[in-house]
Amino acid sequence: GKSSAATWFKRCGFRVHDADACVHRLYSPGGAAVAPVAEAFPTSLALDGGIDRTALSAAVAAKGREDALRMLEHIVHPLVTAARAEFVRQAEEDGEWLVVVDVPLLLETIADEAGLRNEVDLVLVVSAGEAEQRRRVLLRPGMTPAKLDSILARQLPDAAKRARADTVLETGLGDGFVETRAQLSAFLESTVARFPAHWARWLARRPASGVGSAGLGVRCVSFDLDETCWPTTPPIVQAQQVLVAMVAESLPNVHAAGAISQMGSIFATIRAEQPLVSHDLTELRRLALLRLATAHGDSLSAAEADAIIEKFVTARSQTGAHLFADVLPCVGSLRAAGLCVGAVTDGNAHVQRDDAVAPLFDFSVSATEAGATKEGLAPHLMAAAASSCHPSQVVHVGDSISKDLLGALRCGCRVVLLSRPTAPARSEEEEALRPPADTERWVEVSDLDQAAAAVLAWVDTPAPVLERG
Repeated sequence: GKSSAATWFKRCGFRVHDADACVHRLYSPGGAAVAPVAEAFPTSLALDGGIDRTALSAAVAAKGREDALRMLEHIVHPLVTAARAEFVRQAEEDGEWLVVVDVPLLLETIADEAGLRNEVDLVLVVSAGEAEQRRRVLLRPGMTPAKLDSILARQLPDAAKRARADTVLETGLGDGFVETRAQLSAFLESTVARFPAHWARWLARRPASGVGSAGLGVRCVSFDLDETCWPTTPPIVQAQQVLVAMVAESLPNVHAAGAISQMGSIFATIRAEQPLVSHDLTELRRLALLRLATAHGDSLSAAEADAIIEKFVTARSQTGAHLFADVLPCVGSLRAAGLCVGAVTDGNAHVQRDDAVAPLFDFSVSATEAGATKEGLAPHLMAAAASSCHPSQVVHVGDSISKDLLGALRCGCRVVLLSRPTAPARSEEEEALRPPADTERWVEVSDLDQAAAAVLAWVDTPAPVLERG
């Protein structure tokens, strides 16, 4: 739910104000809420000088829950509101273009639309079906059905929240967070489109120092993986062999029918039916396995499908034996220059799962984690955040015009387009997307030795400021 969404925003580098965490600070020893809460509810004062939340809950119940809650809210809410306002003010002063405030009961406490829009520019409601919501909340320590019913009674009905939202994030659509992340990525893209001047000003920032500032030159290099660091086919062939062996063992009917060869066509069907998973190759393969099992009468639980996919991904990630000869020298020269090195990939190879590859990268970002392929903003923002950089300090190296070149450029990164002579030829449609030459923002090379030289030439050169659109 909200916590997963907040985590995603943080990974993209956005500041998040968490109201619950703010209350925790206010209740901690020395917190601004301690004295007034302890005066109203004396038994809530802990030995360490803070507020004991368990004791406070008991004191609220003993005093008459509804009246006591109103008294507590009268104390705490103004303090949280003031802290949130200061958080937003500081972020604006620092030049941030977007911040996230996680506010329980936002729509309940601000009933009029004008007041709401004075507080926030956009409302993102994170929603789940009633049954799923109850299941999640009842898993929390100390939560009971009666306590949950009391909480829900103080909240607006879900339909009323949806009616006031700019965007509704539907959670619980699948077994995990695949669809949630895809919706978050789409929300980010729509927000950039809605506030282009804010986004452009942030991309144009050139503060001298500080975490996430642009500063001078390059601080991070992110690499595409397939056809950049290794050829695509050999790791996939070895992983496919592992998959076939597991299918033969676990799905005898699927294996006997040779139905594993239908995976590609099933991918296309799932993409058409469930566009929110279309970016995630791992999820597509998992769903395809489940469909094959059902179609051919094999028994396969979600957990069993997950186990098969885990083994496939581990085999797919054994790429160290296939590294192109120029990878190690390139990464070595970049590291010698003090640069952070990461991976940004649409594929499902995990660099951490190969002992020969893991030491090359300080971080990795996948389409699964970002909720989008490299054409989107989220993967490149996550790479910048992982290296504590502004996107203008990142150089992305990859072989795709549509994904690596155009995707990274629109996020404010510089790009090295790798065109290996041995790589598969690009399609005419792909070549038609090639942007005009601009050697300050992107260059084309034929190997990673040239890529390293291009990056090092940019190390002490600030990225050009993009025109504001």
